[in-house]
Amino acid sequence: MRLSIHIFSGLLCGFLATSLWAETPTVKDTAAIATAPYKSGEPSAFSWHAYGTLNYQNFDWQTDPTKHALLDLERVAVEPSYRYSDHIRMDGEIEFEHGGTGASMELDKFDESGDFETEIEKGGDVDIEELNISFLINPAFNIRVGHFFVPIGFACVLDEPDDYYTVTRSEAENAIIPVEWDETGIEVNGETSLLHYQLQLINGLDAAGFSSQYWIAGGHQGSFEGVNADDMAVAGRLETSALPHILLGISGYFGNSSDNRPKPDLRVPAYVGILSAHAQFTTDVFTLRGLGIWGHLSHANAVSLANASLPDNLNEPRTPVASQAYAAFVEAGLNLSQLPPLRSLIPNQSMILFGRVDSYNTMLRSNHTDPKEARFTMSGGLNYSPVPLLIFKGEYSHRTLNIPARDIENTFSLGIGFVI
Repeated sequence: MRLSIHIFSGLLCGFLATSLWAETPTVKDTAAIATAPYKSGEPSAFSWHAYGTLNYQNFDWQTDPTKHALLDLERVAVEPSYRYSDHIRMDGEIEFEHGGTGASMELDKFDESGDFETEIEKGGDVDIEELNISFLINPAFNIRVGHFFVPIGFACVLDEPDDYYTVTRSEAENAIIPVEWDETGIEVNGETSLLHYQLQLINGLDAAGFSSQYWIAGGHQGSFEGVNADDMAVAGRLETSALPHILLGISGYFGNSSDNRPKPDLRVPAYVGILSAHAQFTTDVFTLRGLGIWGHLSHANAVSLANASLPDNLNEPRTPVASQAYAAFVEAGLNLSQLPPLRSLIPNQSMILFGRVDSYNTMLRSNHTDPKEARFTMSGGLNYSPVPLLIFKGEYSHRTLNIPARDIENTFSLGIGFVI
């Protein structure tokens, strides 16, 4: 399955240069669902929603020649919702990941060594991704309390299998921030005819999970029975669709992460700051989407030293952490089923050809620079939906690492996604 990098690069560059895009719901449309008031005449106060993905990946990696092919029931999610009244609603999401169960750890403070105890053996995960109450006051101002997604980047809203083209979720974003970033706190949100906004006060990250390969992504708390909240954080998002077919947005995050560590072993603050900008152009046939994220961690050297001394049974990476990281992507697609030759042949079906470029460096600035953490990926493939909400995906990706030799990672992926 080896392909020439020159042929693949030429095809992808030509593909992107001709602006091959596809129609998807705008991010503002997705966010507007959260603020839609309940009408008392609707047939039921209870509703539910579900989605899932099953993936196959075959790896041809020079960095790991013996890497096994993978079959993964990546996730199945169920989202119940209950409207108590026209202005109060409960939303939840329970997600089963990788077909298994989770594990939790507990710190035994009465043990002389202060050991961590793992209660059950780790398999996959069963997570409550969302559980919150929304108070729908008016379209421009609403309040949400509980557990919800942090509104950074595109991945937080383009989360279901028919929202994104690739077999797995956004590579660039997932390299530096949590795959599904959910926290507990309070949010105000609203929208006008031109703007949508979210502002959150949430629990902070845990610096013990920061690493070379995934920057602050591993700081998302979840290993223990409870979530430490000595350090809080703020996050926000602002989007506008003032121009036809165009969505523009910015998002950000700021908070300390040193006092949420399992033990008080870091005596300086570890502030995490993240800025992100995103844009999307959409028509019935074309979509072009891009995003950039930049992040900064204060006292990264002190965090690296503290993490290197963590106990083995905490199962943290214990690798150096960078003070700066970045991630960016551009993707484009063409909805072939909307073009005249196929529109009459496959009515009510969807066939999307896509191409994508990801670039990210989780060790952009550090005293322990690791060249292999600077990565560049080109990918392309096809999405086919024989009926709405059922999607089959095929993708080929070519990744290069910033190292002098044996730096290529080629991956062929197939996926099935459903939405109910």
